Amino acid sequence: MTPLETMARFRDKPLEFVPGERFNYDNSGYLLLGYIVERASGEKYEDFLQNNIYEPLGMLHSGYDHPWLVLKDRASGYASRGGEAVNADYIQMDQPLGGGSLYSTVGDLLLWDRALYTEKLVSRKSLQ
Repeated sequence: MTPLETMARFRDKPLEFVPGERFNYDNSGYLLLGYIVERASGEKYEDFLQNNIYEPLGMLHSGYDHPWLVLKDRASGYASRGGEAVNADYIQMDQPLGGGSLYSTVGDLLLWDRALYTEKLVSRKSLQ
């Protein structure tokens, strides 16, 4: 499904609670955020991240997870079936946009984390 098709599945549903009242994790918010990034920047989500986060921070082992990419040392997922560990079913990870379409390494995530304590990406005022 395209991002617009996915958003059509939840756009007219009522809110589960008043914003700020409580928290409930849901990938649909991240899909929507990715779409907003594309609309506001005029760039594809993956290009925006590459140009504005990965390159400036030197994150050389992070990107948009297209199925044709061969990633050295990619971890595979597992699932439980009948009480046994089995290989998880394949999911094409470039579909969920902001809701899960990225890959990274621990080293690159450390660069990201360290940048959050500086003003390399976001101003101090925005962080507060």
